[in-house]
Amino acid sequence: MESSAYTGDAHALARLQQTARDTSGWLKFLGILNMVVSAPAVIVLVGLLGVWMGWLLYKAGDAAGKATGQDLVEMMEKLRTYFIVNAILAILGVVVIVIYIVIIVVVGISMFQDSGIEI
Repeated sequence: MESSAYTGDAHALARLQQTARDTSGWLKFLGILNMVVSAPAVIVLVGLLGVWMGWLLYKAGDAAGKATGQDLVEMMEKLRTYFIVNAILAILGVVVIVIYIVIIVVVGISMFQDSGIEI
């Protein structure tokens, strides 16, 4: 029974390693693309975050290409950091949009009240 479980784990690890190798090129491509697109914004420091996130993707792709045990751990750590930062940025984006909508509504109501139009 143990050898069967071990064989299943070995097969799963081999599939994981192959999937990581197959993903490597795409991670590197997206990392480089992210860095290139963010580079002009580095002038105002906002782009540094995009360049760093691109670097995370590139390094994850680099580790995925090697696909040994430690490299898979490194790949997952880089991807974890990338997704956490991306999620935080998404949450901040939603918060900013909500604040923006509230400001637009308040300014709009104020303009209507000042113009004498009843709402």
